[in-house]
Amino acid sequence: MGDREHRYVDLSHPIYEGMPVYPSDPNVQIRQEATIDADGYALRSIRISSHAGTHVDAPAHILRGAAGIEAIPLDRFIGKAAVIDCRDRHPLIDRDFVQNAEPLIRTLNILLLQTGWERQWGSADYFQGYPMLQPEAAMVLAQSRISAVGIDAPSFDAADSEDYPIHRLLLGAGKILIENLTGLVHLPRTGIWFSAFPLSLGHGADASPVRAVACIENGKEDFS
Repeated sequence: MGDREHRYVDLSHPIYEGMPVYPSDPNVQIRQEATIDADGYALRSIRISSHAGTHVDAPAHILRGAAGIEAIPLDRFIGKAAVIDCRDRHPLIDRDFVQNAEPLIRTLNILLLQTGWERQWGSADYFQGYPMLQPEAAMVLAQSRISAVGIDAPSFDAADSEDYPIHRLLLGAGKILIENLTGLVHLPRTGIWFSAFPLSLGHGADASPVRAVACIENGKEDFS
């Protein structure tokens, strides 16, 4: 794919020490272990949780005995995508709103929910009061053909949730969840080829940080 034919948009938050992490999750730590001046080469160690920054959730995140990252075929992390603008649907994205988008959803592999919450990244408010799917809206997606749902917010359930009903519903239906996306405002509504490949982690991995990227064919952009 030549640069003249396509453009690429990074939809991932950078990983850095002190970056926002979900409440009670361990902080990201980056340590310089070697330098070119002292050792002839540079080397860093990185301590990071599986849910830091932009990441994907596997069913093993919530459901006992369910598939981990390593068991999910790679073609589930890439495919035809579209953005649904949910910025006026706060705090809940309701069933009627999602149902109205069903004709589009039926053509997709991956649905991206643009809530605009990424504007709160780095603030004390990012992990509270963010937009979420209404359970009935999540059911529509659970019954759809899509393989993954992404959102520019920290979670599909409230931070104080104890049973994570939306995670259970979507992961239980075999959907991959992509959280902490950013930059969806720079995408057209349709004509997107999206990828969010996880690290190659060991057995039972519940989640993985990703580099989420959108590929858009020049001249076929629809921002309507």
